[in-house]
Amino acid sequence: MALSTDGVDGNKKFSQGLLIFLRAAIAQFMANGPGTILPVFPTKPTQNLQVKQKEKSALPSNKALPQKLQNTEDKTWASIARKGNKVTPAIPTLSAIPSSTQKNLRADKEKGKHAKPSTCDHRLFLRLAKEHEWRPLAPSAIKEIICKHLECSLTEILLIRRTATGFALTANDKETRQLLLDKSSMISAQNATIEPASDLVTYNIPNVPVAIQFSNNKVFVTKDMVEAEIKRVTQASPTTVRPHGKTKAVAPYQAWLAHFPRPHAPRVGFRIIDESGFALVY
Repeated sequence: MALSTDGVDGNKKFSQGLLIFLRAAIAQFMANGPGTILPVFPTKPTQNLQVKQKEKSALPSNKALPQKLQNTEDKTWASIARKGNKVTPAIPTLSAIPSSTQKNLRADKEKGKHAKPSTCDHRLFLRLAKEHEWRPLAPSAIKEIICKHLECSLTEILLIRRTATGFALTANDKETRQLLLDKSSMISAQNATIEPASDLVTYNIPNVPVAIQFSNNKVFVTKDMVEAEIKRVTQASPTTVRPHGKTKAVAPYQAWLAHFPRPHAPRVGFRIIDESGFALVY
């Protein structure tokens, strides 16, 4: 009897292995007779199992599935029936929030971190005339002169800075500040005064016309006119009003500064004349 695997369909290696087992069984049967126990054949080929395991491992896991597929599964009729048609509230992610809102949130957070509490100005101001001999001196020289005349130590004055009206002094503590104020009369002979910082709010009013043209004549805007117009618009009286900056002779507009006491300061943004700009804190 001749055995062949030419007409057998399927796995070629499995067929060849089966042929080897059949030949061994027939040879054992011919040698020992009908009482021989036949060898056990494999039920399934081992190669197909390996292929299936590779195919299973190649499939993506649930965690690796895209978010869109998971969302579509949650919206199927079966999932809705299991959950009882309950709608879960949508939680917006960071990517769903507009970029402008994210910038505002971050800015507010940074602002809250670095915000400083508003404090009063505790500086002392050394007022000097324009032609005073102390004007061109350095802040370190002014510090020595002040300590000499007021009979205080150099360590009691922390900082001295130049200002438009003289110099600004920063004392070591409140007691030293009050002591310097009490002894300020000791430098009055030098035509100098020491004053505390004024509790005033300064407003810059831009683009005020230099002159107003009427049908018959042309009226130039003066300090009294600006002050009266501010009182009419804001119902508050400024302590002082003065022009701000240098204006050319041909310029049609000029900026003004108005000083108000802090408790009676008006709201920002008022306009004294239709052509003028909005008043802002200077």
